[in-house]
Amino acid sequence: MHLRVMTYNVRHCRTFWGTVRTEQFAEVIREYNVDIVGMQE
Repeated sequence: MHLRVMTYNVRHCRTFWGTVRTEQFAEVIREYNVDIVGMQE
């Protein structure tokens, strides 16, 4: 059995320029096709 785990520092769901982009973060998570995501900030 394989389990893919990802940790992601989302910086309050803000981009480098300070705009809120939750859909951008969701797309990154989808691209990695992980089983478990740990999000922190």
